Amino acid sequence: MAQANAVNNSIKTTFPEMIPYLYQDVSVRCNATWFTAESNDDMWQRHPIKWSVSNTALFVTQHGIGLGLNGATNPKLGRVFYDNDVDGKLFVKLTVKDLSLVLERILVLNEADFSFELEIFVFISWEDPKVFARCVNAGIGGYAEDDPCGLFWKPELVWDNLVMDDGDSKLVPYVIEDMGYSTAVGQKNQHNVVGDTASKALNTSVASHMYRVRGKFFCDFSFENFPHDQQQLNVSVTLPHDLSMRKAKLISQAVPFSGTTIEGGGDLPLWKTSCVSSSIGVKSYTPVANSILASPIDPYALYWQKVYMMSPEDFAAELFQGDTEANMESYQQWSTLTFSVTVDRIPTFYMANFVLVLTLLVVVSFFSLILDKAKLDSRLSLTLTVILGLNVYQIVIIDNMPATGYLTRMHTFCLNSTLIVVSVALENLLVYIANKRVIRIAMVAEKFKVGGVFGGIGGGGGEDAGVTKAKGLFNRARGKKIAVEEGNAGESTTATSTPTSTPMSLDMAAQFIDKRLDSISVFMFPCVFAINYLMLFAEAGNDRFVCPD
Repeated sequence: MAQANAVNNSIKTTFPEMIPYLYQDVSVRCNATWFTAESNDDMWQRHPIKWSVSNTALFVTQHGIGLGLNGATNPKLGRVFYDNDVDGKLFVKLTVKDLSLVLERILVLNEADFSFELEIFVFISWEDPKVFARCVNAGIGGYAEDDPCGLFWKPELVWDNLVMDDGDSKLVPYVIEDMGYSTAVGQKNQHNVVGDTASKALNTSVASHMYRVRGKFFCDFSFENFPHDQQQLNVSVTLPHDLSMRKAKLISQAVPFSGTTIEGGGDLPLWKTSCVSSSIGVKSYTPVANSILASPIDPYALYWQKVYMMSPEDFAAELFQGDTEANMESYQQWSTLTFSVTVDRIPTFYMANFVLVLTLLVVVSFFSLILDKAKLDSRLSLTLTVILGLNVYQIVIIDNMPATGYLTRMHTFCLNSTLIVVSVALENLLVYIANKRVIRIAMVAEKFKVGGVFGGIGGGGGEDAGVTKAKGLFNRARGKKIAVEEGNAGESTTATSTPTSTPMSLDMAAQFIDKRLDSISVFMFPCVFAINYLMLFAEAGNDRFVCPD
């Protein structure tokens, strides 16, 4: 153990002016911090260590002997370096005991750019055998130069899916309230305690840090079930690059639970929090030598290629610097924690302002089916107006949603509603055409009534024969010559030419459409729309996230 020789009372009296120079010189050479607190001259070593144990001890001893400083006679007057080992091996198998992320507020959920903003309370605690002083909510507003709490290690978490806004200097969330850094000294470190005694409840020193952050995070939303969709807002936290799995590992003690963590139900009117959970994972990186970004002439890549060709013993010595418990995987893996907040969209806004209005528009288009068949302008104007209204609402919905490669339930509902109204418009046109044809047939038949020139053969045939012959004449119209010969006993019609006749089935279809299609459509189109409406409320099934028990 490297230990700075303390200055006893006699030396302080004899060489008072030498004390500051001695400590300053030792501090500079050992990359340490010197300060005076409560009449004790102390030094705390900062990392990284530049000297070995033997060199540091030899230097301090030589300076002490040269000035007549005998710390061995009274070692308790001295103050050890912050790094008691002074060998550069820091935090081997450091365990972050608890990393708790507590949702406080959901500020914004922006579907357009796949992001959301949260306020999170962060609490992280860990064991640190190098903590020798008790700290209570330290660091609020910064650390004083002689404050030992400013020397201790504090984890800087990496927020993987944080979105950097314009003007941000680095990719970290905004700390809106820092509640300070606290420590408690364990029994193992009681010989190093400064200004206080070690806790009888602890064996190894512990530390914790609490703060509240606000950040904007990216998330891969899925809107297939919109407006009855459910989203998982994931916040991924990873330990920094210098703390791989060999040195540190996150352990989450959070228990998933249903319900919102926000008192009163949350701050977003369109969303409700249904579950909060967390999961531990491992992030892996590709070694430099195997990276496609490495140039064939990259000297660092060539160095690693040579390292990989070494014997296992030399490889471990080269890579792990004598750490026999380390392995390659532990150097390439980092502990990560994913904090998930499951939110369900409240569809009331969309149901009242979009679905209800769209439903009313479609129902209005159905009234065209009961209007006069001959008034095509009235029937088509009503349906075309409804189509324009549906298109306007669909554009509004598209503007409020991100571009996706699939149709959401709301988009499908709007599209199907538009197709239904277009079908109603086509039905109106078809009925109008059929009605015009039937009217023209009736007008021709009116000219050849029973008892006229088209009486039945032998005085029979009646009115049906006249209508039939009227249909025949109507089918031979438009430029065809007709020759009719009349006889006393009946009627004989002979065509001087042989024109092609329109099939009688077309006339029958026209009569059927004219008499029956509107009646069928009044029942059929509402049923089709009802099915379209029910599809909007169908359960998502396996797509719904169930909060673990």
